[in-house]
Amino acid sequence: MTLAGTDRHQQLMWLMRLIVHRCSSGGSQSSGHLREVAEAFKGSEEEQAHTVERVGLQLMDAVVDFRGHLVKIVDSQKDLAVKALAAEMCARLDHGGAGDVEHFRQRFILDVGDALGLNQAHVQSARLDEAAQARFPPLTTSELLQAKARFLELFSVESVLDAFVSEVRSGPDGPAAHGSIASAFSQWAAERVLHEYSACQLEAHARAELDGELALALLETLFLGQPGCTASEASRGKEWIRAILGPSERPEEAPA
Repeated sequence: MTLAGTDRHQQLMWLMRLIVHRCSSGGSQSSGHLREVAEAFKGSEEEQAHTVERVGLQLMDAVVDFRGHLVKIVDSQKDLAVKALAAEMCARLDHGGAGDVEHFRQRFILDVGDALGLNQAHVQSARLDEAAQARFPPLTTSELLQAKARFLELFSVESVLDAFVSEVRSGPDGPAAHGSIASAFSQWAAERVLHEYSACQLEAHARAELDGELALALLETLFLGQPGCTASEASRGKEWIRAILGPSERPEEAPA
């Protein structure tokens, strides 16, 4: 095993124990996590390592708020773009087979991760991939510029919005939805609308009516404080959206 004796190997062993421990206690996503890890062990060593790292890090941060869920979606979409880009560059530079693609991707993440705002856990993992650094030289300035330009073509806001809408509308409901993005969204939204709608009502509306345009207005409100247009325009006549997008005002506390 090429990773044996490295710092990354120790990290992987720790994460694997974490995965087994967390998933053995059950939960709505435990079987999915275990299946994902098992499937990875049909592939290359680097694929196994990457999957163990990703699943383990997800489990370490298993309970997140709405913003955290969206950050995960962004990270996931960036990861897909990086995978596609690394495969393209590896083929163009004639860097060998599937195993080489995985190592080249780690080399790529190490070189451009900070500039592209990639997940720092992934960047740290790339730093520990000694085989990737030994096998591939750093990207040249020209290659870096080309890679950044191509990354911006592969990664888009639309892909993030589509993933957000899909996860909300098709995710688990009922008790199984605890900890899901739909549940986190409804809690965040309920805090903004005060008593106009309950969290359950907001979640039901989102599952039935959320689309890309509404999702964009919600993300603008979450990250920028307000949508790019008025709440009335952005809500398109949907009162539950208008209530969320409006100013989050709470009654002032009476002086003591």
